[in-house]
Amino acid sequence: MTQQEHDALMAEMRALRIYRIIRFRQGSNPRTIRNNVTLTEAQAHCSREDTHGVRGGVRWFDGYDYMRGCRPKGE
Repeated sequence: MTQQEHDALMAEMRALRIYRIIRFRQGSNPRTIRNNVTLTEAQAHCSREDTHGVRGGVRWFDGYDYMRGCRPKGE
């Protein structure tokens, strides 16, 4: 397998993964706020200006994580 074929295969595998969006707050446990999103959806969500900040003196942000063992919708 060439490096180019390997890279293409890895990109395809990443595209098939399912992610969850997690809200992180300073001083408390993370909380899942959305499940079953694609990498593109997760990255778009976490890039928005309204997904991080300070409320009531507490820093927070949204991040994402791979949902191990999950398959894309429709499979």
